[in-house]
Amino acid sequence: MVGSPAGSPFLRSRLSRPVEQRRPLHLGSHSPNPAGELEILNRGGLITLRVRVARAPARHTFVLGSRWCSRGIWTRGNRFAIIGELPAAAVGWSDITDLYVKAFGVPPVGRRVFIRTRQLLNGWEDKFKETWADVPPPERQGS
Repeated sequence: MVGSPAGSPFLRSRLSRPVEQRRPLHLGSHSPNPAGELEILNRGGLITLRVRVARAPARHTFVLGSRWCSRGIWTRGNRFAIIGELPAAAVGWSDITDLYVKAFGVPPVGRRVFIRTRQLLNGWEDKFKETWADVPPPERQGS
């Protein structure tokens, strides 16, 4: 992704290092990761993926995604790729639909989506947060 923070040479080199060579985020001078659970909405076939954000702004927080999978899967291991920086939140939710769809396509109804969020700042990182949600059937109109 040209021009995006996730496409920067620094970030790619940072995340390609083995975990033992990365420095943990020093939370004494930085706030904890504000990202929460993933929610998927299906309004008339229009799928929306959004992440609860406890406080704004959620700066330096990156979203890692994994291709949608069967609902029988409970973990994706290390099958995650950076899909971009967490967008600004509106009314406590950050919409990640565009990031996810550009990377993996629209997830079908009945499938499970896993994401992780992680803060990266000046070579420091916090522990990732992993969350998942299932794609629901379309909501009924007028109910």
